[in-house]
Amino acid sequence: MALVSRNEYAALKGVSHTAINKAVNKGEIPLVDGKIDAEAPNAWEERRREIAKPEASAPVMLNTKADAERRREQARADITEMEARRIKGELVSVKDVQRALGAMITQVQTKLLLMPSQLGFKLAVTNDVTACERILDGEIRAALTELSQWEPESANAA
Repeated sequence: MALVSRNEYAALKGVSHTAINKAVNKGEIPLVDGKIDAEAPNAWEERRREIAKPEASAPVMLNTKADAERRREQARADITEMEARRIKGELVSVKDVQRALGAMITQVQTKLLLMPSQLGFKLAVTNDVTACERILDGEIRAALTELSQWEPESANAA
């Protein structure tokens, strides 16, 4: 049996002495002659273990200062990593992707809508089905080739 003060127990567990005082007042941590048996199991430790078990749908939310600092440091590390990936061109914003796809879709729509007026005179002069198919196939392939080489404006500017 290792009896320690509330402050020593808080330091051992990496939590504030206030958290330990609350747990003692709730009866979750029993006292032995005004001290805490650091080796004995208690309801507070059990509750912390349950909270620390991640469930598939519930985020882990511990209320200690150390937990908050860990979350803050992890968030900072995540932001730094994302910024590095953005600079390398490995990460883009959803809005940039939506804008680029919108521009590409507009370009595809324009090309498709212009085909009848561009091809009408070529198709009108021939009665040969195979020749019509070659003309249409050539124009469609040319449009698709141009679209396959398309790059968003922001990529060209970089």
